[in-house]
Amino acid sequence: MCVPENGAHLPGGEIQYLPSAFGVDETAGRAGDDLPGEIARTGVAHQMAVGVGPEVASGADSRGRDGHVRNGRCGPSITSISQFRLYCSAQPYNTGRMLNPWRLRLLSQLDTLGTVRAVAQAADMSASSVSQQLAVLESETRTQLLERTGRRVRLTPAGLMLARRARSILDHMDTVEAELHSLRAEPVGLVRLGAFQSAIHALAVPAVTELAQTHPRLNIELVELEPHESMPALRVGDADIIITTPDFVEHPLGPDIDIVPLATDPIVLVLPPDRAARGPADLAAYADESWAFDLPQSYMANLATRLCRESGFEPRVICRFSNYMLTLQHVEAGLSIALLPELAVDPRYRVVTRELAGPVTRTITAVVRHGTRPRAAVGTVLTALRRRSRLPGQARFRPFPDE
Repeated sequence: MCVPENGAHLPGGEIQYLPSAFGVDETAGRAGDDLPGEIARTGVAHQMAVGVGPEVASGADSRGRDGHVRNGRCGPSITSISQFRLYCSAQPYNTGRMLNPWRLRLLSQLDTLGTVRAVAQAADMSASSVSQQLAVLESETRTQLLERTGRRVRLTPAGLMLARRARSILDHMDTVEAELHSLRAEPVGLVRLGAFQSAIHALAVPAVTELAQTHPRLNIELVELEPHESMPALRVGDADIIITTPDFVEHPLGPDIDIVPLATDPIVLVLPPDRAARGPADLAAYADESWAFDLPQSYMANLATRLCRESGFEPRVICRFSNYMLTLQHVEAGLSIALLPELAVDPRYRVVTRELAGPVTRTITAVVRHGTRPRAAVGTVLTALRRRSRLPGQARFRPFPDE
């Protein structure tokens, strides 16, 4: 018995009219006729497992073994159940609207980090795996997102646009998820907080300790990030909040972020305990001293170098430490002097501090990405940081007045 093109067998041998059975307009159903070709073009051939054979996907003559009738007396069932299932499963992918958030994150990281190798290192993947996932993203969007320049790749205008929008898309997804959780009337979830070294013990740790008691379902991941590291981490999505300084000109703040002022912190001259003196210090008087500096290209190394040069001399740097505690220990031993933020001077070390004749302060701010309303969890952490900066005796910096 022949099955008409628009029919299919039912258990009792009857023929069911497919468009009416599935509520599909018969003329509209023709949009799925070229689905195998669409699958080949969009890179989702693995979806064929829902019920169509390789001979259909390859465009073979449907009057062969894939038809309902082999003797040629009746044409094949183009709208068979198997092809209808294929149409349903493949159609969402072929619209190009279902973007994979994980691949969007890789594209956003490529925009920020610049190379596939850097993205692979940040994502703990191989470079070839990153390239493959970005190629799949191109298939999903049906758009060329990357172009090769020599041995490297760069984003096309379309890729750059999608990468910039991707961060907002991912943030919005986080916000929606957090809003669902907020129905329980309690901030929950993961908040990644990055802070420079001296702000960790004075601001971040006290705030996190407080929140552990008041919001036990809030999970805060605290990471040490110096200003030259924290802004890229925020923009690429590796941090939700950073404590940093806008004075670090190598990574200027831009319209893609929101700033929450916390405090100001003076820069002081740190001397061995036997070098006590009164009044502000003129750096020019210390031109012949041995200096302890932070690592090259860090915020404090660049600032200290600039202040010494403005005072008319090139500092003789004999040691560099990324840890302020090591710097204080070196100064305490009488081996060097240093310029440090006052917040970094731990009272456990026997050192002397002097204000500078030309006062220099750094601004301390909390920074979040702009574009979406902060999640309840992020807002809770920001409130705790702002409150902690205003508690007497908790920090030696000068808090900003309330807005």
